[in-house]
Amino acid sequence: MKQLINDIIMKFGGREAGSPQEKQAQLYFKSLLEKFCTSVSIHEFDVPVKAKFESLKIFCIIHIISLLFFRFSPAAAFVLSLLNAVFYLGHFVTYRHWLDFLYPKKKSCNVIGVIEPKQKTVSTVIVSGHMDSTKEFIWWYRLKHPGLVLTVLSGFVIGLFPFFSLAVLIFNSDSIISESGWWLFTLATPMLILLFSIHGGTVIQGAQDNLSGIAIAYAVGKHFAGNKPEKTRIKVISFGSEECGLRGAEAYAKQYNQELRDEHAICINLDGVKDADKLHLFTAETNPMVKYPAWLVRKMEDAFQSCGVRYFKKALPIGATDGAAMQRCGIPSVTIIGQSTEKLDPTYHTRLDVPACVDEKALDDVMKVVVQFIEGIDKQ
Repeated sequence: MKQLINDIIMKFGGREAGSPQEKQAQLYFKSLLEKFCTSVSIHEFDVPVKAKFESLKIFCIIHIISLLFFRFSPAAAFVLSLLNAVFYLGHFVTYRHWLDFLYPKKKSCNVIGVIEPKQKTVSTVIVSGHMDSTKEFIWWYRLKHPGLVLTVLSGFVIGLFPFFSLAVLIFNSDSIISESGWWLFTLATPMLILLFSIHGGTVIQGAQDNLSGIAIAYAVGKHFAGNKPEKTRIKVISFGSEECGLRGAEAYAKQYNQELRDEHAICINLDGVKDADKLHLFTAETNPMVKYPAWLVRKMEDAFQSCGVRYFKKALPIGATDGAAMQRCGIPSVTIIGQSTEKLDPTYHTRLDVPACVDEKALDDVMKVVVQFIEGIDKQ
């Protein structure tokens, strides 16, 4: 599995969403799947690749304008900052894509490899990862975990200012409280540079995020190509454009929704599998407000335990994965990762995300667990 990670990076380097490198890497992965899958297809979709992170510049600028308005009209500042906070929460934080119409679209694609069972299909298990990588989160590289903390606090600055403005209006706060609060928000405003210029110029290699998921999905597919399930169809999917808002998974789940429901599909999504001692099974994802089905989490726990693989079970506290996009579209899903959720991993979205950071044992353990899970489903 590490060899596949190395091969893709050596051939294509970083693979930004909607870029020629992402497309070429997807076509290469398709050629690999064609060697053992029953069928392989490309699913193309249009995506406004800049909509998620370029919108941060808009939110930062409107926040500063709201601060200036407050000096003349707290009411105007409240209305403007409230709209800003609502769109920041809806478009950026919870992945609702409200501002997509402002940005031009590019082509991206998913690759779907299908392995048919020996008998009539009763259910389908999707094993997925995403091919694209992101531009470096430059402040997270420079500041490490404090950079993540400051980024989150910057969002709170945008979200809390309308509440301050409203409090001034409702309680008719005296000039000292109003002035002190305004200065507090003004002094916190420089933190917004972490949002405004979150990306550096380099597209990272993305070994753990998420060629690790791609490599495991590939290995699972290859295993079942030689050991066909009795009645469970396997789909190995390499999603595109995850890093700009879970776009590939969302596009696939929406376009093929009825087909996936009819074949009783479930999705096992793999992302950032880096450390064997930090494997996590997610029960929910906070930002997109998604809860994974308890029955599916329990079955995955059974697979972990059967394989003797140690894991942690919790909700993802920040960010989101393709599993959340699939679940939001009504496809029962769950996500497994392999890195800390307590503290920012230094490799996450930085130039340090290279093949050497990925533990082969983490890949092997997750592959065994997914195989065990599918075998259990197939016996039902």
